[in-house]
Amino acid sequence: MLNKPVIEVVLFEGLSGVSPQTMRMAAEAVTPQLRGYAGFVSRSFGVGADGRYIDIVHWQDRATAQSAAAQVMVDPGFREFFALIDAGSVQMMHFESA
Repeated sequence: MLNKPVIEVVLFEGLSGVSPQTMRMAAEAVTPQLRGYAGFVSRSFGVGADGRYIDIVHWQDRATAQSAAAQVMVDPGFREFFALIDAGSVQMMHFESA
Protein backbone atom coordinates (compact mmCIF):
# COMPACT_ATOMS: atom_id res chain seq x y z
CA MET A 1 0.00 0.00 0.00
CA LEU A 2 1.30 3.42 -0.98
CA ASN A 3 1.65 6.04 1.75
CA LYS A 4 -0.21 9.23 0.93
CA PRO A 5 1.22 12.70 1.52
CA VAL A 6 -0.06 14.37 4.68
CA ILE A 7 -1.00 17.98 5.39
CA GLU A 8 -0.44 19.08 8.98
CA VAL A 9 -2.54 22.04 10.10
CA VAL A 10 -1.84 23.76 13.39
CA LEU A 11 -4.05 26.61 14.62
CA PHE A 12 -3.00 28.62 17.65
CA GLU A 13 -2.94 31.98 19.41
CA GLY A 14 0.08 33.90 20.59
CA LEU A 15 0.58 34.89 24.19
CA SER A 16 -0.72 38.31 25.18
CA GLY A 17 1.60 41.04 23.93
CA VAL A 18 3.28 38.97 21.22
CA SER A 19 3.05 40.90 17.95
CA PRO A 20 2.33 39.22 14.61
CA GLN A 21 5.73 40.41 13.40
CA THR A 22 7.50 38.72 16.34
CA MET A 23 5.53 35.51 15.81
CA ARG A 24 6.23 35.49 12.07
CA MET A 25 9.96 36.02 12.63
CA ALA A 26 10.07 33.19 15.17
CA ALA A 27 8.17 30.89 12.79
CA GLU A 28 10.53 31.72 9.93
CA ALA A 29 13.52 31.06 12.18
CA VAL A 30 12.53 27.39 12.68
CA THR A 31 11.75 26.64 9.03
CA PRO A 32 15.36 25.62 8.23
CA GLN A 33 15.21 23.10 11.09
CA LEU A 34 11.94 21.68 9.80
CA ARG A 35 13.53 21.23 6.38
CA GLY A 36 16.02 18.88 8.03
CA TYR A 37 13.31 16.55 9.32
CA ALA A 38 12.70 13.35 7.36
CA GLY A 39 9.66 13.62 5.10
CA PHE A 40 9.42 17.43 5.10
CA VAL A 41 7.97 18.82 1.84
CA SER A 42 6.94 22.45 2.44
CA ARG A 43 5.57 24.93 4.96
CA SER A 44 3.21 27.94 4.97
CA PHE A 45 2.52 30.24 7.90
CA GLY A 46 -0.07 32.98 8.32
CA VAL A 47 -2.09 35.13 10.67
CA GLY A 48 -5.84 35.67 10.51
CA ALA A 49 -7.84 38.85 10.99
CA ASP A 50 -8.83 37.48 14.42
CA GLY A 51 -5.17 37.22 15.47
CA ARG A 52 -5.00 33.42 15.32
CA TYR A 53 -2.13 31.79 13.49
CA ILE A 54 -2.07 28.89 11.06
CA ASP A 55 0.96 26.74 10.40
CA ILE A 56 0.62 24.34 7.48
CA VAL A 57 3.30 21.73 6.85
CA HIS A 58 3.25 19.19 4.05
CA TRP A 59 4.85 15.83 4.86
CA GLN A 60 5.76 12.82 2.77
CA ASP A 61 3.40 10.58 4.75
CA ARG A 62 1.62 10.19 8.09
CA ALA A 63 4.56 8.40 9.74
CA THR A 64 7.00 11.23 9.04
CA ALA A 65 4.41 13.84 10.12
CA GLN A 66 3.81 12.10 13.44
CA SER A 67 7.51 11.53 14.02
CA ALA A 68 8.29 15.20 13.39
CA ALA A 69 5.44 16.32 15.68
CA ALA A 70 7.03 14.37 18.52
CA GLN A 71 10.57 15.52 17.70
CA VAL A 72 9.83 19.25 17.64
CA MET A 73 8.48 19.07 21.18
CA VAL A 74 11.95 18.11 22.51
CA ASP A 75 14.10 19.94 19.93
CA PRO A 76 15.76 22.89 21.71
CA GLY A 77 15.71 24.86 18.46
CA PHE A 78 11.93 25.27 18.78
CA ARG A 79 11.85 26.54 22.38
CA GLU A 80 11.89 30.23 21.48
CA PHE A 81 9.05 29.82 18.96
CA PHE A 82 6.94 27.66 21.31
CA ALA A 83 7.49 30.13 24.17
CA LEU A 84 5.41 32.70 22.23
CA ILE A 85 2.41 30.38 21.81
CA ASP A 86 -0.59 30.04 24.12
CA ALA A 87 -0.30 26.27 24.64
CA GLY A 88 -3.97 25.96 25.58
CA SER A 89 -5.05 27.29 22.21
CA VAL A 90 -3.14 24.80 20.03
CA GLN A 91 -5.18 22.61 17.67
CA MET A 92 -3.21 20.15 15.51
CA MET A 93 -4.73 18.12 12.71
CA HIS A 94 -3.36 15.79 10.04
CA PHE A 95 -5.08 15.24 6.69
CA GLU A 96 -4.21 12.83 3.89
CA SER A 97 -3.82 14.57 0.56
CA ALA A 98 -6.57 13.71 -1.90
